[in-house]
Amino acid sequence: SAEERRRLLSGAVERLVVEAMRLGLEEDEVLNAVSARWAELSGDVAASEPSEVNVDAG
Repeated sequence: SAEERRRLLSGAVERLVVEAMRLGLEEDEVLNAVSARWAELSGDVAASEPSEVNVDAG
């Protein structure tokens, strides 16, 4: 169910949000980075082209 999926992801999402806030990122920067990575992992080459946001975890 949607509630179960939300519960399973909540810890990972919280860690991502806390780290993004610690780095001073804006919400739209994080969402763009997640969307780009999703596209890369799903093989959507056109959607994974570099955008104005490049968040590097290192």
